[in-house]
Amino acid sequence: MKFSVVLTCALAPGADQTETIRRTLRYAQEAEKAGYQGVWLLEHHFTPYGLCPSPLTMASYILGQTTRLRVGTAVCVLPLYHPVRFAEDVALIDQMSGGRLDVGVSRGGGERDFQAFGVDPGRNHLITREWLDIAERAWRGENIEQKSDFIELPPAQVNPQPLAGRPPLYLACQSPSSVEMAAERNMGMLLSYWLQRENIVSQIELYEETRTAAGLPPVEHAAACIAFPADSREEALDAVRPHLSWWRKEAQEVFFALEKLRLLGNYDHQVREWEREIVGGRAASDGTVQDSSVDKLLDLNPVGTVGECVDKLGSLAEDTGIGHFMCGFEGPAEEGPVIEAMWRFAEEVAPQLQTPESAALS
Repeated sequence: MKFSVVLTCALAPGADQTETIRRTLRYAQEAEKAGYQGVWLLEHHFTPYGLCPSPLTMASYILGQTTRLRVGTAVCVLPLYHPVRFAEDVALIDQMSGGRLDVGVSRGGGERDFQAFGVDPGRNHLITREWLDIAERAWRGENIEQKSDFIELPPAQVNPQPLAGRPPLYLACQSPSSVEMAAERNMGMLLSYWLQRENIVSQIELYEETRTAAGLPPVEHAAACIAFPADSREEALDAVRPHLSWWRKEAQEVFFALEKLRLLGNYDHQVREWEREIVGGRAASDGTVQDSSVDKLLDLNPVGTVGECVDKLGSLAEDTGIGHFMCGFEGPAEEGPVIEAMWRFAEEVAPQLQTPESAALS
């Protein structure tokens, strides 16, 4: 089983931007010392929810400061990029890092992002598919010539190509259409920290059905989680709940509101899931976050004693087959408790979840 660390780079109330970014870099270096397989970087714009607008830029720096650690993007919001620049940057970082870059992408969901970058969110699923087509041709050293409703490219070959062909490629998956898209392209799935096992099982079943029909080899998927081991569950909840509640509420200012999603027409699955949360009392009728949704999130994730963390992740792995968890330890807003949780998880939780064939953390 593999464990890596999600780095939010969130600017907590009263925090300093420079210190927040430097702290994120320190977390990455600490993750390598503690033996984690890698770190994953988020992309956000115009918000304290996350100060990293360019995960490839931050990944390049972290890869240059480490020797073993893998660094992934979770995610690059692909429609906001020029596809050729994206392909070039990925290939160059892959070459410079010796192949330690993992590339996660999605179509995105930040309303201001699409406004600022001049991208039609109602067509972002189509753009994502086309940009991936262009990038994959570039990484194979093929002609990238293209003429479509979205872009016109001349005949050309992109240099450099990645070190060993296409880098490890992942797609953030929520809807059945995104699961099918990942499977058809032989991309791994990045799964949400809403660790509802019945949803994960159905996603993996759909993925495997689609992949098998396409005659493609199996790939690794990764699930995000909020992780915080402590001496008692109460201690863990007290450490995590305040900052997590702020972070969840800040997300409301970032992503499309429910009514906007309904109007777009290409987020039908997300609309249905949101409406289910309203019916379940975990979101208000206007779609805003309720305290009960934070409580549910804490119940679903490995937040508690070491034994509770082991049991939660172990049973989830057994039921779903997930072998890679991307752990978010930034439940508290302070650096000390975050690093302490990273090390405690590495030393006390992870070893209990290894199979006999896999004694190391990574």
